[in-house]
Amino acid sequence: MKKLRGAAALLVLLWGLMLPVCALGAADGPASEPPAPREITLLFNQVFLTDNILVTEGDALSLETELEDRSQLLNIAVGVTADQQYAADLELESLEHTVDVYTPGAYLVTAKLRLSEEYTQDYFISEEVRTLRFQVTVAAKGSLTMAYGRCCEGFIQYNYASPEESWPALWYVEIPRDAQEVDTASLTWMQGVPEDFYLGMPSAVRVLRASLDENWDYLFQLRGENLSSDIMRLNPATLQSSPLPSTGGNRDGDDAEEPGIDPPLVQTPPPAPGHGSAGSQSPPDGPLVLPVGEAEPTPSPQPDPASGPAPGLERVEGDALTISGARLLWLLEQNPETVPFGWNGVSLQLPAAFLRGLRLEDSDMLTLSLTQEEDLAFTIALTAKGKEITELEEALVRLPAPEPLEGYALTLDGETLNTTVTYEQGCAVFPITQTGHYALFENEAPEDTLPPPASAPENGPKESWVQPALKSYLPAAAALLLGLACAGWLWWRKRRP
Repeated sequence: MKKLRGAAALLVLLWGLMLPVCALGAADGPASEPPAPREITLLFNQVFLTDNILVTEGDALSLETELEDRSQLLNIAVGVTADQQYAADLELESLEHTVDVYTPGAYLVTAKLRLSEEYTQDYFISEEVRTLRFQVTVAAKGSLTMAYGRCCEGFIQYNYASPEESWPALWYVEIPRDAQEVDTASLTWMQGVPEDFYLGMPSAVRVLRASLDENWDYLFQLRGENLSSDIMRLNPATLQSSPLPSTGGNRDGDDAEEPGIDPPLVQTPPPAPGHGSAGSQSPPDGPLVLPVGEAEPTPSPQPDPASGPAPGLERVEGDALTISGARLLWLLEQNPETVPFGWNGVSLQLPAAFLRGLRLEDSDMLTLSLTQEEDLAFTIALTAKGKEITELEEALVRLPAPEPLEGYALTLDGETLNTTVTYEQGCAVFPITQTGHYALFENEAPEDTLPPPASAPENGPKESWVQPALKSYLPAAAALLLGLACAGWLWWRKRRP
């Protein structure tokens, strides 16, 4: 028995001495290397993120609000790989600008993005791609200012600021592509036909791309009742838009140069649909841009290399935004109470509980449309999984509006609603519970007139049975009667046997 115990102890000792040798041998063998980080080369919907901001001279509050809204959008940006198979969440690192809201002109804003912390191990992004530049245009008071906004599949949008209440009309002229110097006074200008050549909107016009001939360049100018804007030149083939040199709009409608105001910066829109694939072209000097309205990638909020990309087609087309259920889930994680949406001057906050109640799968699609037909009129439409949604529970709308004297009334599809409309920081704020066409109307001021006197009955006034002289003595008479009654009762008690 002692020999067996000694042999077992020797075996345990030898096994212990062999373990480091076995471990060392395993370490010397081939080990699986972690996958190489993927490069982010595209920014999802970059055109939407770099839209021109147009404010009026001296309106510091509007500038602050616009930059804050843009910062919120940049803080939930998404980067995509070149093969459009994987995506990573980005966040805003810095926003630098030297905008002087009291000096008209064009100013450059530079935004830098960075990968969210949970994606830094598996992805990387270059300095060029993570740097975004967009323009802030400060319009001079009393002038009609026009600036390039963005392009979509069906139109090119120019933003404008005007002190006149009526919408300006769009005028245009075709010029040869190779024309370097243009004498605008000798050209024959034509007025664009609304709904055919362009769409008029509050603070923006949209030139329909289907009405443009790619063999020519175009000059555009907005003209109001007493004002005209700068002249913009557009190349429909490349969608490069720039201000025409030596032009400046003024009250007389002439094209005299305005010294002291720098011309707006040239912004290059994305390539036209059908002009090559962003994934197959050699990288340009700046970041690649996804054409809005094309087959854009559907980035997964938390990409998994083993599962591949989420199905679906996310896009921005005109006034509508389409996102996947996967992106909606990510937005809900970032905004647990309400999820903000906003474009075309309409800001909408949808309750997170309502959006969760739609029960969208990752591949399901949600489409939200915000259209502002007039300054105080807009339309909201919503579809989920291809089905129209009409009930919104209680969403909150903010609409830029002049401060009313007697408040606003709200209508839905022509019917007045019993809704309280408040006014905060240049916007009308009110809750809504349905989709449809809304409009605001100022309440009429009450007339300062006295109410008409009450008409007397035909048979004359009816006199009360108590005359005024008797009315004044009723309390004294009642007190006298009560005193006599008490005295009589006491006398009766004494006389009772």
